[in-house]
Amino acid sequence: MIFAKEHPVGIEKQIYKFQEALELIGWPNTAIHGKLFVNNRDNIKIAEAYDYSGEYKEVFIDDKYSATFGFIASENRDGLTFINTKIKLICSLNLDEIYKREERMDEESIMMVLRAITPRILSDREGEIITSFEDVFEGMDTERIKFRDMHPWVNFAITFGVTYTNDVCEVLNYRLKTI
Repeated sequence: MIFAKEHPVGIEKQIYKFQEALELIGWPNTAIHGKLFVNNRDNIKIAEAYDYSGEYKEVFIDDKYSATFGFIASENRDGLTFINTKIKLICSLNLDEIYKREERMDEESIMMVLRAITPRILSDREGEIITSFEDVFEGMDTERIKFRDMHPWVNFAITFGVTYTNDVCEVLNYRLKTI
């Protein structure tokens, strides 16, 4: 299931294209969040998604999904018309729920995600695959999600650059239509 703004613009529009690609993998019971925010709660930093009802929801603590995805966009963006930035896609998968096999399918999972998102990366910047639990959730508290650091869970992140255009005209057209 994709969790996204009804009319995404800017970086959220670019991320939505990746969300659609991840949904096409066809894994059962997925939560594909858009842009995540690393928020400070009770002096700890956690990844949360805005739930579009005025609240933020911690996304990686819930184990009811077989796969949970979320995107963290860099705070820095270059350019004004053609905008370049870096995205970190965080993936947390329950391999038993996805594959229903005895063997560990972590590398296959990484390759499936790469195959889904790579055609939509419109940048020549280099990317990176991160598999260390601490580095996947770098800068965030992992105490409440440490159960995900053992089988059947696999966690990885893929960082890559994206280029998108300033789509302010689409924003203005949408807003004018709703007035």
